[in-house]
Amino acid sequence: MTELFASNLNIIVKRWPIVAAAVKSQTINELDAHLVNGRNQTISVNGIQLSSRHDRLAEAQLFISTLPADATHVTVYCVGMGDVPSLLIDNPQYLSIDVCILNLSVFALLISYTDQSEWLKHPNINLKERADSMLVLPYIGITPRARS
Repeated sequence: MTELFASNLNIIVKRWPIVAAAVKSQTINELDAHLVNGRNQTISVNGIQLSSRHDRLAEAQLFISTLPADATHVTVYCVGMGDVPSLLIDNPQYLSIDVCILNLSVFALLISYTDQSEWLKHPNINLKERADSMLVLPYIGITPRARS
């Protein structure tokens, strides 16, 4: 367990103990993960990048720009590198932000090597260990891609 994992998990334990138990039980050693460098860094897991390596913030802003102008609640499917929730909490328009973890092992890897504490601590964030059976509108689907 890394220091970052312990720090991030401590926040999750306090706010979402059931999610924390699920994350804590994950094994990340079997994931083929490595850093990918470009203008920014991202993580590649089994050949799939969690975000752009060229401009992660521009990518996150592009996802956010698809939301309706009057949205106050948003559901984020997948965490990527955490850039979308990080930007969403900076906008007071979003009063409720549900973040749905789609792959617990990848999320455990992410919080092992990156500091996600800012958005995890934010009172408008609700972390879910799985998505509902139906998409909740409006939403952002963070779509990782194969490295090109």
